[in-house]
Amino acid sequence: MLQWMGWKRRLRIRGWTAIVIVFGLSIYFLARLGGNDILLSGWRLDSAAALPYLDLDWTSQGNDEHPAHPIDGLIANAFRLHQARLAKRTFTVHDGAAAYRRRHGRHPPPGFDLWYSRAFRANAIIVEDFFDQIYEDLEPFWGVEPEKLRAALIDWPFTLGVRNGKVLDVPHGFHRSRTWGDGMHSQLAKGLPDLDFAINPFDEPRVVVPADVVDTAMAKALTQKERMIAQQIPASRLFRADCQSSSPGPGSVELLSTFVSNWTASKDVCANPNFDQLHGALIEPATLSITPEFIPIFSSAKLSTNNDILLPPPSYYAEESLFTVKSWFGDAGAKYPWTSKKDGVIWRGKATGGTTRVDTWQHFHRHRMVSMLNVSVMESHMDDAFWPTFSAPEKASLIPVLDNADVAFTDLFCTERMNEAVCQTMSAQYTLAPEVPMAEQFLAFLKSNSAPMKATIFKEWHDDRLEPWVHFIPISIEMKDKWAILSYFLGLDGAVSDHDRIGGNIAVAGRQWVQKVLRKEDMLIYMHRVLLEFARLTDPNRDNLGYVADLKVN
Repeated sequence: MLQWMGWKRRLRIRGWTAIVIVFGLSIYFLARLGGNDILLSGWRLDSAAALPYLDLDWTSQGNDEHPAHPIDGLIANAFRLHQARLAKRTFTVHDGAAAYRRRHGRHPPPGFDLWYSRAFRANAIIVEDFFDQIYEDLEPFWGVEPEKLRAALIDWPFTLGVRNGKVLDVPHGFHRSRTWGDGMHSQLAKGLPDLDFAINPFDEPRVVVPADVVDTAMAKALTQKERMIAQQIPASRLFRADCQSSSPGPGSVELLSTFVSNWTASKDVCANPNFDQLHGALIEPATLSITPEFIPIFSSAKLSTNNDILLPPPSYYAEESLFTVKSWFGDAGAKYPWTSKKDGVIWRGKATGGTTRVDTWQHFHRHRMVSMLNVSVMESHMDDAFWPTFSAPEKASLIPVLDNADVAFTDLFCTERMNEAVCQTMSAQYTLAPEVPMAEQFLAFLKSNSAPMKATIFKEWHDDRLEPWVHFIPISIEMKDKWAILSYFLGLDGAVSDHDRIGGNIAVAGRQWVQKVLRKEDMLIYMHRVLLEFARLTDPNRDNLGYVADLKVN
């Protein structure tokens, strides 16, 4: 059986902040110039001057006693990739349009010059790679006739629209529709053509089109360059409808390395069938309402098999108290620099992640993390429902990690629909930490001057802006790498002192970078861009629409 350790320490802990994204997202962000270039006056600065973390020493040297660690190589390679991506930054609409054509094989959408002007005026770092998610999301829809896309929106109950530069009536039944409509959308309406688009008011993604249908649509897109259902089918089968029969076997991606070297592949549901027993979203999500039709629905997050179109989540844009580090005693990130913090890992959050049942909750990602970092004794005699949900190293290496961990739930999330026996079972095995500030949201942790650790299977709008091993520490959803990662950064395996410095670099880099690319204005810039693309996509004349003013010969 498992015995659980209760922790007395509840104060500041060194910058290792463990975060697991809860299902959905709980554990975002113009003048007419004709054909003329925009010169980013005053912003042709050396990258290091604008981003001091680029000047830090990111190398970790091994020695005879402690040879170079695999994580050293992952960090060094990630830093090189980040520098290479920054080198693609553009400063004029001419260069921006050229970068667009090289990357996407089409002309930019009408209004691209206005969009670029908005980004320029907001001092945005404009790198075309940062918008790759938009084109991954929209490409299959190029294989669907515009008339069909528009018709699919008619009966959808949650839609936003623009007419003559003004937002139409906003459905106020859900927080997402209010924030996307009243806040983000209204800020952009004057720069948008007339359009309508469907929004998803829930955390869970909604669209899973079968693989053969997607393939057909993608083929059509390449040549050009039912309403919601909730059947009693296992969630894992529904979400895998988009997987090809040739997808790799269980765990094949993660077996390539002890540590995550490919963040995108580590979240691939098709390449990792073992995820079915590792995340509540694939076991039994809180809501399950899926459509197999090509309905263009905008959501906050999705699995690799979903066909939703991503937007920044409203909670980040609205700067709600739970989602910003400034809600904790002022700006906690500025108040507590890396060197002032204690060595250790800390996490607080609710026991969410799916529909809780007696024989399933032990496999949810948050529950497994709390289990892993509170267990003191492990024995092999386990009921099938409880074993295995994770594996642990030998006791000699396990105890030092546990001694530096302060991880607990703040709320077991036992709602009326949950069986009382389930809640009693959970209560008997977890130590609650009420009255402790919750630490649920990734953006807040990035701002905190701590080094965030993230394990997720969800794709988000900002994935192409954040570099794993530079701005945060990636962990596989199996979490089998968590022990070694903590040992590396906390020096529990006799590691060289450079590892603490590297951890500090990640903390500083995350904080500085999000203040440049994940501001509210950056969320508006992203939303503006995706809506321009969507307006063209649903236009009957879409094959003839594009921004070409920069190509005109004077």
